[in-house]
Amino acid sequence: MNKLITLLLLLLLSCKGESEIRPVEIHYGEDTCDRCRMIITQKEFSAQYVLVDGRAKIFDDIGCMVHSLEKEGKKVAAVFVRDYHSGEWIDGKEAFYIGSHTIKSPMGYGVIATRDRERAEQTARQKGAKVFKGLEEVKPWVLEQR
Repeated sequence: MNKLITLLLLLLLSCKGESEIRPVEIHYGEDTCDRCRMIITQKEFSAQYVLVDGRAKIFDDIGCMVHSLEKEGKKVAAVFVRDYHSGEWIDGKEAFYIGSHTIKSPMGYGVIATRDRERAEQTARQKGAKVFKGLEEVKPWVLEQR
């Protein structure tokens, strides 16, 4: 019976487009990171993902999110990161990531995100950083940071 309910839930969720899955609101200065438990204070570094069961996991640093994603496997329905320049939530799977030790993120992973390649390349030049296209490309770089 439980397997049937789980299967029906997954089927229902798959009928909804990923665009219908929305990021949850983070209460900055109150909510804590689901990985490191630090209070999330800096909007521009925050990230989150939503699981297929609808639960959201929130993070103070993109690096914390990447490490947590490694444990989730196929249970992740959507990934969101803050655009460093606009502050808006963007699709974390498709974002351009900028990584450098000169970027001072909350947990020291040194990663920021943006939706625009040109903006990413400009920021990378200013910070002496590397640009990664998409979550799959930035993952190995983040995972070797710690």
